[in-house]
Amino acid sequence: MAESRKQKVEGAIKVIKDFHALGLSLPEKQDHKDTYDQDIIKTEAEKKGINGDTLRKARQFADPEDGYSASELRELVKLIREVQLNKDDKLAVFSKTHIIRLVSVPKRWRLSLQKKAIEEGWSTAKLETEIATRYGTRRAGGRKGHVPRDTIGLLTQIEKLCETWRRWLAEVTPEATEDDAEPEHAMLADLPKAIQKQVRSVGAAFAELQKDVTEELKTRKPGRDVRHQTRDDKNAS
Repeated sequence: MAESRKQKVEGAIKVIKDFHALGLSLPEKQDHKDTYDQDIIKTEAEKKGINGDTLRKARQFADPEDGYSASELRELVKLIREVQLNKDDKLAVFSKTHIIRLVSVPKRWRLSLQKKAIEEGWSTAKLETEIATRYGTRRAGGRKGHVPRDTIGLLTQIEKLCETWRRWLAEVTPEATEDDAEPEHAMLADLPKAIQKQVRSVGAAFAELQKDVTEELKTRKPGRDVRHQTRDDKNAS
């Protein structure tokens, strides 16, 4: 039996609320402690049986400053119910995936975009296109990236960036869909073949880099200053 529009909307709202609650249950991110934060996320991911990247996004969503406070979450839920219950069932239901896209937009611009996405029933692909068109691709929720001072921290950061690319590539490849289901977002196959080829080439390079960095990390000893490490490397050569 097909789900009714109300069931879809209420189901999406429950998932959004649960996602916010998940974020609230996680330790807050500590600035300038990237390696420590990665360990925390890894531990929580293993404990909860959830992907680490999903946990980071949940925490970002529940951040009252850069994400959604409790009152902002209530306003969001109220708007979804008021607007989407009576919409054409062909229009997308505002979901957790929409939230993940929206938290990449600074708060001062987010509300108007959120309102249009809900009222017009945008798909997540449509929302992502609108975000890229309006604000460009350089948006990160307001926090400046931090480069670690020590060599191990820098290697760990590189490994994390490689893993982020790998997970993204998995999301946009045909293998990411199940049972021939229609994907909610644009896929790699939608891009021009020349760009597809370049993306796969970059993906392979990242995979090789991640492998080398992981092996290098196994040989490193914690606590060595980056300047000392660099000098040691030069002497060794």
